[in-house]
Amino acid sequence: MRSIIIFVLFLAAIPFVFTRPYVGVYLWSLFGYLNPHRLTWGFTYDFPFALIVAAVTLIGTALTRDRTAPPMTSVVAIWLALIAWMCITTLFSIDSEQAMVEWNRTMKIQLFSFLTIILINSREKLRTLIWVIALSIGFYGIKGGLFAIATGASHRVWGPFGSFIFDNNAIGLAFLMTIPLQWYLLKTAKHRKVRYAMTASIVLTIIATLATHSRGAFLGLVTITMAWLINEKKKWLMILFLAIAAPATVVLMPESWMERMETVRNYEQDTSAMGRIYAWRFAIEFSGKRLTGGGYGAFTEENYRRYSPGIAAEIDERNTGFQNAHSIYFSALGDHGIPGLLLFLALGALTLKRSRMVQAIALQQGDTDLATLAAATRIGLIGYAVSGAFLNLAYFDLYYHLVAVIVIIERQLTMDNVAHPVAAARPATATGWLR
Repeated sequence: MRSIIIFVLFLAAIPFVFTRPYVGVYLWSLFGYLNPHRLTWGFTYDFPFALIVAAVTLIGTALTRDRTAPPMTSVVAIWLALIAWMCITTLFSIDSEQAMVEWNRTMKIQLFSFLTIILINSREKLRTLIWVIALSIGFYGIKGGLFAIATGASHRVWGPFGSFIFDNNAIGLAFLMTIPLQWYLLKTAKHRKVRYAMTASIVLTIIATLATHSRGAFLGLVTITMAWLINEKKKWLMILFLAIAAPATVVLMPESWMERMETVRNYEQDTSAMGRIYAWRFAIEFSGKRLTGGGYGAFTEENYRRYSPGIAAEIDERNTGFQNAHSIYFSALGDHGIPGLLLFLALGALTLKRSRMVQAIALQQGDTDLATLAAATRIGLIGYAVSGAFLNLAYFDLYYHLVAVIVIIERQLTMDNVAHPVAAARPATATGWLR
């Protein structure tokens, strides 16, 4: 029955994508983050929804006049350079067959990230996109939070099977990046019931993040909480919340969770953590021998033994196994070499910098809505930067979606300033974490 309902609703939505291709961006996000077809057991489980949405959206984009070219800012320029370099490293990859598989998936993500910039060209469309993303991932946050409460967090929370965020570490990162977006929707909601619902969603998503038992997600949660606290004007509310939540976490979380978090300090005794350190050392040695890195899928046992025999011998001795990068930074380094890492870092740094700039411009123009969204997006990016240091998600579509959001906000503010130049002179009052 679920399969039939999802398929019928999908067919009903497709005609709108032809005439309003921005709807395709919503559908792509829905099937990319919520993965509703993975909640069924029928014929829709492996149905190519994303492929059909992509094809129809591209056709609709070619036919519509309701599109806006991406602004050639420093963020877009570095972003395009990173994509170009990924294509070059794929041409020189060690395992061309595996590299092409990953390249194909990554380029689809990059294509739709740019389609997002092209088609989401109004504040109403942008807000709808944020709702789609926040509710899609928030669904698993609510579900995971309730599950954790019911089971005493004795079991790990996982994402939708077969998706980018199935792994407990990946879904934990997705929660981190979504919580600030939920906060934005809470802060800008006009109806009291919506604010109550978003408050409950945030609390349950935080619980679900802890219940993933992901050490990287835990560190990321601590980081975005501190960033939240620094930017929040009414700090006493946050301090009160933390004073209650922190001891409650210690009391409610099972002993197995505490033991796992303890390994953050005693990483030398943890086989998984040591395996990651070996992978990071391999990436450094490997990138020194190949300017273009190994291309996608560089972290193989064969490459370990061929390019870093000393590290391979240590792995054999400690029996940690030949692991993937488990880090967005070392993944970029191993797959795309030093130039790839520098471009990856430059994109993240510039996006964070531009987020502060557009926030300031929005406040100057008296636009607290976009200023709040810019702040929320930055907090999400900070969570990705910290938690991603321990996860193999350098090509995670939500990250590039958030980069696109900053580009869209900047363009929207420019358009508003041109249309209403007097509004730019209005004094702005910074409230909450808009300072």
